[in-house]
Amino acid sequence: MKAHLLNKTMTSILNLKYVCAIGLFVVFLFPLGVFAQSSLAISLTPTLINIESEPGSQWSSSIKVINSNDYELTVYTSVVNFAPTGEDGQGQFIPIDDTDTASSTLGHWITLPESKVTIPPQTSVNISFIVSVPESAAPGSHFAALLVGTQPPLGSRGAASVRTSQVVSSLFFLNVDGDIVEDGLIRSFTASNSFGYTPQASFELRFENKGNVHLQPKGDIVIKNMWGKERGRIPVNQHTSFGNALPGTIRKFDFSWTGSLSFGDIGLYKAEVSLVYGSDAKQFVNQSSYFWVLPVKAFFFTLLTIAGGVLFVLWAVRAYIRRMFALVGIDP
Repeated sequence: MKAHLLNKTMTSILNLKYVCAIGLFVVFLFPLGVFAQSSLAISLTPTLINIESEPGSQWSSSIKVINSNDYELTVYTSVVNFAPTGEDGQGQFIPIDDTDTASSTLGHWITLPESKVTIPPQTSVNISFIVSVPESAAPGSHFAALLVGTQPPLGSRGAASVRTSQVVSSLFFLNVDGDIVEDGLIRSFTASNSFGYTPQASFELRFENKGNVHLQPKGDIVIKNMWGKERGRIPVNQHTSFGNALPGTIRKFDFSWTGSLSFGDIGLYKAEVSLVYGSDAKQFVNQSSYFWVLPVKAFFFTLLTIAGGVLFVLWAVRAYIRRMFALVGIDP
């Protein structure tokens, strides 16, 4: 009986070791699989192409696709239209409808001489494209994207992004001359915390584009204390090509600020954003937001410290006077 129990125990231990070994194999196998999948490195430049054009004109250039891998890589190119979604600067790729005889989108106007390119290891190639703007092109901004993926498109040229294992894109922003309207406003500018114990705040800026061309508002957020002294400055879109608000959309920007704590800065703070936009004629907009900085804990600690010091001085003076009275024989 004891031998049977011993054999059963040994079998359980061996089974446990077997399960643990399989578990470790699975744990280490999947990260290696993910790493192998993510080791593919492909990039392109530029990632944003701004074009100014007239109806009936043609514009040609190229993008550089970089193969940073140690092996040869074949990539496939396709063109899709681009449209914004939400207020965070995100967008969606829209397949081109080849049955559309009007051909009124930028995606229809872009031609790729090469749809398949093989890139040697650790090198790059230039992929050329041609933009042919029709005479009937509507004035204002038009948007599209050139996709470069590691698998060929499915069917129509807009479906490439559905099955590519890895895809990179270059956005096209095309302004067609004509009746251009540059019109924007600050829809809202708010501080997320109207009251705080420390000099820090988060801001949400929403800029609305009411024109027919994309706008990139640039400027500063200046933060001042209740005495009018500047305590911080946040740049807005000053060192980037992105941050555009597309026509008929609202673009949201988030910022944060942290200042140094000083008792001279306690009280009401003012944050003012000043923006400039437009290329034909510069236009300016500004708006303010307010928030309080009241370090209650530090304030009460300081108040208690001062009160304790005053009480100690009063006690010391009173004790000194009582002692002097006692020395001259007077009962206090």
